[in-house]
Amino acid sequence: MQAYADDICILIPYNRNQILALQQEIDKAINAAIEWGDAHKVSFNDKTSIILFQKRLPPLTLFTTALGEIETKNTWKHLGVTYDSTLSFN
Repeated sequence: MQAYADDICILIPYNRNQILALQQEIDKAINAAIEWGDAHKVSFNDKTSIILFQKRLPPLTLFTTALGEIETKNTWKHLGVTYDSTLSFN
């Protein structure tokens, strides 16, 4: 887990054929972040997003979490670098 004062990035390896297992790992990670935030008086905003990295363009998926419903995105900008879900860097 990498965290900044206004940003957190959680990376979770997954098998694209086991999305339910990924949902469970996302739940664990988000709940751990929320517990940490509560203990340190830090809250998280609604800019939460999920990107699935794989060779083929993954379908958009909706995950239900303690932070609400989060739809996956095909691109993500982190610290000035834009990533796409196939890591083509085009």
